[in-house]
Amino acid sequence: SDGSWVYVGGCTAGAARVDCGPPNQPNVDFRSCTDYSFRSVCVAVCATGYTGRPSALCGSDGSWVYDGGCTAGAVNCGPPSQSNVDFSSCTDHTFGGNCNPTCAAGFKGQPLAICWDDGSWIYLGSCEPDQDCVFTWASWGACSQSCAGGTRSRTASISTPAAGVGTACPSPETEACNTQPCGTWEHCTGWISSGNEIAGYSGVLLTPKAAEAECQRLSSCIGYTYKGNRDANYPVSVWLKQKWDCTQASGWHSFKKPPVDCGPPFQPNVDFSSCTDYSYGGSCSPICATGYIGRPFAVCGSDGSWVYVGGCTAGAARVDCGPPNQPNVDFRSCTDYSFRSVCVAVCATGYTGRPSALCGSDGSW
Repeated sequence: SDGSWVYVGGCTAGAARVDCGPPNQPNVDFRSCTDYSFRSVCVAVCATGYTGRPSALCGSDGSWVYDGGCTAGAVNCGPPSQSNVDFSSCTDHTFGGNCNPTCAAGFKGQPLAICWDDGSWIYLGSCEPDQDCVFTWASWGACSQSCAGGTRSRTASISTPAAGVGTACPSPETEACNTQPCGTWEHCTGWISSGNEIAGYSGVLLTPKAAEAECQRLSSCIGYTYKGNRDANYPVSVWLKQKWDCTQASGWHSFKKPPVDCGPPFQPNVDFSSCTDYSYGGSCSPICATGYIGRPFAVCGSDGSWVYVGGCTAGAARVDCGPPNQPNVDFRSCTDYSFRSVCVAVCATGYTGRPSALCGSDGSW
């Protein structure tokens, strides 16, 4: 701040460069050492017939500092030994000798042994029993989604873990599930474009939205297929189907109507025991319970509920309309005068027509 320099450090007189020259030590081969400058390190080898781990460091005074040396005599580690390893192929037991043995029968691995300068073996790797993982798969878990694609997983129940180089135990598995689109209609990979069409609905021009509504209306329709625009409001050629067929047909967009089950019908004072078809469009003409009269009828709707038409009301145990009578009609062939009985008569001589009569619940024809 006062306008003058502040100096830190400086330079003093010294040697231009330190050179230790070639190192030299009895029974040591330093030919691999070529850097003789200050602080250079040389790791040498012993001459033939000598053992040791010699090295040298070039000092600041230009002389070598030697570490270790070489002594007369070769190092012999003797025969190597390791559990479950066959060393019969190993014959070099001197310092630096290495051996790649094999595993004993029933064991696997990659063993290796090296004779070190202290007369002991260094063992790398080993042989372990070759045991594959023994397991069973548990059941698949619940799907994460009910539609539009979810995942489910399962885990392995392990009874014997893997050992050595045996087959490892598997990780949990995951797979896709419930890939169908959400909603009333289920997408399929494809329908064949011909066959099994409902009469009058083979290649008609409808929007997919209208085709869906029409198929819902028809009890015989289980789905529709079309080719063209995917827009639900765009008119395309549509085929309404009676039989599900998932044969692949590239370019066709197909939909399947899910099954509808209305379950057993029920209505007071009505006997539905004769009704067995509970599917969409299934109809039933039951009878009234004893002591009730009426003309009940039921049909299974697309929403899974029954639509009831008519019913049974309390009435006489038996309705008798008596003999029918109509001008110029011969009813002599009619003998059943009970409720719902039908009489097909003939015209009197000189008259023409097709007369008939039905006995009603109120006792009149």
